Formats: sequence, C-alpha cells, structure tokens
Amino acid sequence: MNNKDNYKKMKKVIYITLSLSIYCLSLVGKTFAYWEWTPESGKWINPKYYVGETSLEQWTIAINTYKTEDYESALREFQKLLEYFPTSPEAPEAQFMVGDCQEKLGSPYEACQSYQEAIDKFPSTNRFREIVERQLKIADYFYNEKPSDIPITEKAKGIFSISNWEKAANIYQMAIKNYPYHEKADQIQFRIANCYMNLGKYDIARAEFEKIPLKYPYSQWLEEAEYLKAVCQLNESLKFPNNEEIFGNAIQNFEEFINKYPQSKFVDAAKKDLKKLNDRKSERIYEIARFYEKNKEPEAAKIYYLQVVKQFPDSIWAEYAKSRLNNLE
Repeated sequence: MNNKDNYKKMKKVIYITLSLSIYCLSLVGKTFAYWEWTPESGKWINPKYYVGETSLEQWTIAINTYKTEDYESALREFQKLLEYFPTSPEAPEAQFMVGDCQEKLGSPYEACQSYQEAIDKFPSTNRFREIVERQLKIADYFYNEKPSDIPITEKAKGIFSISNWEKAANIYQMAIKNYPYHEKADQIQFRIANCYMNLGKYDIARAEFEKIPLKYPYSQWLEEAEYLKAVCQLNESLKFPNNEEIFGNAIQNFEEFINKYPQSKFVDAAKKDLKKLNDRKSERIYEIARFYEKNKEPEAAKIYYLQVVKQFPDSIWAEYAKSRLNNLE
C-alpha cells in the first residue's frame, strides 16, 4: 500500500471519528439538559421520569413544583404519587391537588371529575366540604357563562366536547349526591332540571322538576318548578304530536298549576300555554268530525262538532264547528 492510499484511509478514519464525537456530544448535551440536582434526594435526577423512593419524597417533589406555579409539571408529579403510592397517607391530598392543578390550567370540568375521585376513593378526606363548594362554583360557572365568555382553553377543546348545560348538570349532580343536605340543595335540584330543559331533554327535565315538591315542599323554587314541569310536558307534546297521553298530561298539568297557584306570576303564561294546547285539541276533534262528514256519516260528524262547541267555546274551531252543524241540519 503506497503513502497516497494510507493518507486517504487515515483521512476517512479521522472524518468518521470527528462525526461520531460531535454526535455523541450533542446527545450528552441534550441528556444533561434534563438532569437536575435535588437536595431532598442528594441525587442528580431527570424530573420528567424520576419517582421518589417514598411517598413523602414524591409528595415533596410535587408540592415544591406546585409552589413554583409550574402547574403542568406539578400535575404530573401528583399523578406519579397516585400511580406509585395509591394507598399512601399523601394520596388523598395528592388526588385533591390533581384537581387543583387542572383547575389552574383552565380545565374546570376535568378538575371536577378529579375532585370527585378524591371523594370516591378517599371518602374520609378532610377536603370533603371544600370539594363540594368547588364543584358548585364550577357548576355555576358553566350554568351562567355565555359562549362568548368561555376562555379560549375551553373553546379549543372543540365541537366534540359536551355542552355547558350538560357539564353544569353533571357537576350539580355530583355535588348534591355528595352533600344532599346542602343549604342550597333545592336550588341545585332546580338548576339540574333547568339544564336538561335547555338541552331539550324534556322527559328528564320533567322528572327532575318533580323531585322539588317531593324533596323540598317549602322551597322558594317550588312554584316555578311546577310551572316548568308543565312546560316540559308541552314541549314533549310538540315532539310527539300523535301521543295522546303526553298531550293529555300537558293539559292536566297546566290546569292543575292554574288552580293551585291562581296568584302566581307564571299564571298568565300558563293560561296562554293551556290555550295553545286546547286550540290544538279542538282542531284535532274538528278534523275527526270533518272525516266523518266527508265519508257520508253526518250523525257521527255532529257528535264531534258538538264536542268542539261545548268543550272549547272560545276556540276558533268552535265557530267552524257551528257553521258545519248548520250545514248538516
């Protein structure tokens, strides 16, 4: 092998060696960038993957991270504690802090679910009342906020997330289940029903409104709940126009409300709603009469025309029925 060949070979080896050295140094730089000295453990650790040797050590790492207001990293540390030390003395408080971090990171609904886990997994937690109050505060936020007021972090979750009404209903139900004798339990129950009403789930809303007179007969929300229960029946009858049972129940509910609360501020609205229902009912009976008349059964037609006139004398269909009766004489 001549000197020229030796030179080329040596040049190639030097090039490869330098390339490998530069690559390795870059890896070392990246690796050491994630390592930190911790006085608690007296070690160099990678905080992203390190787990304390004891639950207390892990708690110390988590709470110190929380104090720096790095809530995303703190959340990860509290979750580690729950994963590796689920029955430790620090676990109940760690579960609470998961919810606290999520709340501070702009995820209130997820925070409520984490708070609920604190009660479900650790029912003796000394944070019990505080959790209920936090849940109610978040539920009120979803109940009262307009879409334009919602933070961008909530909007960014996209159209696939559940609506604010459903979130509010779910959280109110968590709170009232946790603390059924809360001083505002009747208002919470009313809001649960109202959420479902705004969602168009009238059958569920009606059932929730019905709980108020049963559980809270002296509630300030009783009168409005009774009226809205009837409104739910009205809306159900519009969804299922051929269901005579729902239609009849709607009329009955409004009649009962008007008789029970003649001085109510909702009574005028109830009377208007009842008139709409009676107009629809009189129209139905009138159409039955017309069917018999067209099929050359005048006696049957008269029966139904007379029913319209007697039962619904103020209806426009009563005037039409009188006219048809005159033609059949």
